Amino acid sequence: MKLFGPKTLLEQTAARLSPIIPPSRIWVITQADKVSLAAKLLHKVPRSQIVGEPAGRYTAPCAALAAALIHQKDPNAVIALLPADHQVEKTALFHKALVAAALAAERYKLPVTFGMKPSCPHTGYG
Repeated sequence: MKLFGPKTLLEQTAARLSPIIPPSRIWVITQADKVSLAAKLLHKVPRSQIVGEPAGRYTAPCAALAAALIHQKDPNAVIALLPADHQVEKTALFHKALVAAALAAERYKLPVTFGMKPSCPHTGYG
């Protein structure tokens, strides 16, 4: 969807990563029927790294699938799970935080989680 400009949220997410993560290191997990569209939008990302979910089961199984696929290719990879439905206005600060989180995760072999102050209670993810 093109909510915050002329590009889709997926394109914006990939573009936001491009200064610090090469397309060869980006994986996209999407609905099976959206794989062709994602590949068309993200032509620099290897087609083999745009994967359709076998069945839509929300975020956790999608993250597990991504982690398993990435682990097969690079068992030492540091993974950032970045859903494509976010708006990031302070890109330089986001890059700095993402790099710091990756370094901490690699050094301490522990997950790093970003969060934000909620504006209201909600049972949904995010």
